[in-house]
Formats: sequence, structure tokens, C-alpha cells
Amino acid sequence: MQRLDLLLLSVGVLLAASVSLSSAAPISGYPALITFQSQSMLPESFNWHPGQRNFLVGSVGQGGVRLVDGSGTLQSFVNDTDAPSSSFGIHVDTATNRIWVVYNEPNWMDFTARRSGVGAYHLGNGSKIFYTEFQNSASPNLFLADVETDSEGNAYVTNMRQNLIYKVTPTGSFSLFANLSALLPPISGFDIGLNGIEYKSAGNYLVTVASTPSKLFKIPIESGSAGTITLVTNGTSQNLLGGDGIEFRADGSLVVVGGGGNTVFLLNTTDDWATYSVVSTTDVSGIAGAAAATTVDGAIYVLFGHTNEPASSVYQMQLTFPAPGNAIPPQMPPVPPTPITNIPAMINITSAPFLLPEGVAWHPTRRNFLVGSLSSGGVRYVDAVGNLKWFINDPTAPTSTFGIHVDESKGRVWVVYTSVREYASFTTSASGIGAYDLSSGAKIFYTALSDGTDPYVFANDVITDSNGNGYVTDSLKNIIYKITPSGVASVFANVSMAGPSQPLGLDGIEFHAAGSFLLTTHLGTGMYKIPIDRQTGAAGSITRVSNRTAAVFYGGDGIEFRDDGTLAIVGASDVMYLVKSTDDWQTY
Repeated sequence: MQRLDLLLLSVGVLLAASVSLSSAAPISGYPALITFQSQSMLPESFNWHPGQRNFLVGSVGQGGVRLVDGSGTLQSFVNDTDAPSSSFGIHVDTATNRIWVVYNEPNWMDFTARRSGVGAYHLGNGSKIFYTEFQNSASPNLFLADVETDSEGNAYVTNMRQNLIYKVTPTGSFSLFANLSALLPPISGFDIGLNGIEYKSAGNYLVTVASTPSKLFKIPIESGSAGTITLVTNGTSQNLLGGDGIEFRADGSLVVVGGGGNTVFLLNTTDDWATYSVVSTTDVSGIAGAAAATTVDGAIYVLFGHTNEPASSVYQMQLTFPAPGNAIPPQMPPVPPTPITNIPAMINITSAPFLLPEGVAWHPTRRNFLVGSLSSGGVRYVDAVGNLKWFINDPTAPTSTFGIHVDESKGRVWVVYTSVREYASFTTSASGIGAYDLSSGAKIFYTALSDGTDPYVFANDVITDSNGNGYVTDSLKNIIYKITPSGVASVFANVSMAGPSQPLGLDGIEFHAAGSFLLTTHLGTGMYKIPIDRQTGAAGSITRVSNRTAAVFYGGDGIEFRDDGTLAIVGASDVMYLVKSTDDWQTY
């Protein structure tokens, strides 16, 4: 999954798969921005075709490889019906006149691949040389990421779910080249291991980056086999934060797309990549998820088209690092989302099967919904037709977002983060809470509630009181954290009466204007009330809200007060409940 071309492509004409595409015109000069559009294309990778003088762009949504010219026109170039349905890493080997393409058929619910493989194609016309299926190999849990070639025409492919690197010969035979699983923690949930890979011909070695945790490795090639693998260390505390695509520049420096698609790092070394230093960082969080990088005559372009804008289907490439002696062109500002004037009864986000949204809120001034993502974190706008645009993408926070709350009176958006280590037991590797500016999405603070040493901290939902304090439910410990407006966290209440904390206990939380909280539990049918002492701000006596009828709700998740004082509850088995109280929520 290469994310390093710093040229933004934006196209203004929606293209259906059945439409015949016109020939792509050669790109002259170095445009600062290219925009292209194609329904559900979801480009994850790209490279430069030196003969056509066009970009080659892959597609998670449609598979294959397309040419993209300077005006954003697309033309099919590689269309292999034997290969899986999603194309990931792309590499052009000019020495052997080949294009190498990584394929997966993803199952986004558990982040595995039903099929995986690598294809090699003629650089001149895109015709197939071979396609090699990797499934049923000695490594059954495959999800291939990126590909690179050495000076002898062998390819090296990263497996992001097992921290392995495969070697593919020029005739298509593959074997295990390197196993880095002992150098990295086990992969779970939606973590990504080895990702981008590059080859350094001067020293005959590979450099590869892992996303979780972000680490850089050097692997010498010795007599066709992997030599001693070493960690490339950093002399500073600066983290690459989810390193993805990587690309060597002509001067020997290394471009790394990281920060969850929010930051592009420029690295340098003085000891042949035994260590590295960060030369510069480029913040690209206002655009749309940097996905890959490639070199064009010494200039570096970055592709913005990962999986952050699937429904709008508009993708961009931007020139970020020009060739030596050229000035960096100005960055194109992000396009704001389209306001919703009449709220439809249903909005479908059909092109984002891997988004896995868990939290939702309404942005009152933008007039868009805000949704989180269990798979890639952050918060995105959603408009009336399901188009997505980035709003909050915090590289310091965990990679899964749960509860979202808009505090309009204080001009803030509160976001709960939890990285789930294992969904079977609901153990976690990190939890925290962030507050962001309602207008711009800029971070006010992020407060960690767990660093992973305690795997049973599961921050879930959030609400605020009239003083601007935030309150966060912990679904495994059945406690509520209080977070001050400056980000200081403490335990507010222990709701041990909610019963067993595993697999999930406390869930949704709402604040009643009379000065108390209502909470639901996911495991069972409980609802609890916690008053706030107006003098001290401490929690009062916790009581269970009893039910006056035989009807019960089960598996209470998100809850929301309506204007008439009734409470909407999202329950298990896709059931919505509407409950009311006539005695200030002693009963319902």
C-alpha cells in the first residue's frame, strides 16, 4: 500500500465502468495538481509510466490499472480477469519493461483476503506476462501490500498481516524471502504490519516500513537470500506514525507517507540507513488521506485517494517535493462538504464497506453528519448523498473511533478512541479522548486513558455537561471518566452494579438538563441514572432506572434525548426503542 506520490489528481467528470475512455494525453511539465474522478475507484497506489508520460493508478474498488493524464482523463491499461478484484501496490521496472501489480480480494470485516497474488505486465501495452496466485501457500493468512524489484528483475512483496516478505522470480515463482514477525508485535484487529518497500541498488538492499508500530527496517540481499535484518533507528523521538508508502528520491533521501495519511516525512541518513533523521514533515491532514508516492523526473508526487473519500469518488495527486532547483507550488485547499438542506430519510455510504462507522453526530453549521471509523479512525463529514470528506484526522490518537459528541455551546467536537486488540475478548491496546474545534477540526487536546498496559480499558461513548466537562463510558471496567475542558482526566463514577464487565458493560451516555446522566449497558437491559452535585461536581448516588412495563430493551448502545424529553435507544438486533419518563427518570 504505497502512499508517496505528492501530486494530487482531481477529475471533474464522473466515469462509469462501461464508458469508453479517450486516450490519455502525455503530461508535459509538472502540474501542481491533477484531479480525477471515477465511481468507487478508491485508488491506493500509483506510479509513473515514463513512456506514456502518464500516471498509472490502481483501484481497491475496481481492480486493474488505469492511465491518468494531466487533465484527469482515465484510460484502462491493465485489466487482468484472472486476478483478484482489488489492486494495491504498483511498481514500474524500466530495466525489464514490466509493471508489477499486487492484488487482494479483501474481506474488510476481519481485514483478511480471500485471494491474493502478484501480476507482471508489459510496460508497453499492459499485456500479461504472468499472474501468480499466492493463496494456499505456506502463509495462509495473506494480505499483500506493496511490491519492489531488484537489479536482477526479482520482485519483493510485503504481507501486511503476517510481517513477511515474498520473493517472486522473473518467471513468476514465489518463495518466502524474509520473516520479520519476531521483530514486530503480533498483528490483531485492523492493525497493518509491513507496508511500503523500496530497493537501493547501490548497496543491494531493501528498506521496508511497518505501519503498526511504525518502524523502518533494512534487509541486505546476499546471494539471492535475505541477510541480517536490522532496525533503522531514529536519533530523535519523532515517530513516523503509521508509515505506509515509501519512495527514494534521486538524492538518496526517503519519502514516507505516514500519520494515517496526514503527514509526509522526508528522511535522510549519513550511515547507509543504519540510522535516519527526519529532515522535514509536511502536514496534509486537510486534504483527503495520502495513499502513495512516486517519482517523476526527480519530482515526488503524492496520491490522495486512499479510502477516505469513497462515495464522492474524487481523488487527487499533488506535487509536494519538486526536482532540485524548482519551487514547491502552492497546495490546493480542501473543498468543503456540501450542506444538507433537506435531511433525507436514509443516507447510504455504499462505497465504504471498510469504513465500519460506530459513532455519529450532527454538525450544526456545516449541516453534515459526522461519522467515525473503526477501521481507519478519524471523523468524516457525510452529506445527503453519502459523500465523505475528512474533518478530524489526529495522528496522535488510536486508529479506531467510537463515540462522537458535538458541544455546540463550547464550539467543540469530542471523539472517543479505542484500538481493539482482540474482538473475541474485547481487549484493547489503547484508549483515549480528543477535543477538537467545531469549525476547523483542529485539535484542542488528546488525552490518553490507556497506553495498552491495561488491556481492559475500553472507552466507548462521550457526553458533556453544561460546564464543558466531558464524560466517557468504559465498557469493560464499568466506570465513567470525567475530562475537564483542558483535558485532565479522572474517574467520575464506578457503576459496578451494572454487572459483569465482559464482554461489554456501560455503553451509551446522555446528559439531562436537570443535572444527571443516563447510561445504558450493552450486556443486558440496564439503564442507570447518576446525578451531579452542583456544588462539588461529584457524582451522586447511582440508581437503576426501573421499567414500569413488561417491555424491555436489550443490548443498549447509543442513546439520544429528543426535544420532547423522550429517549431514543439503539438496541441489539437492529431494534430502536423510544422510552419516556414521568418521574425524572426514576422509572421509564
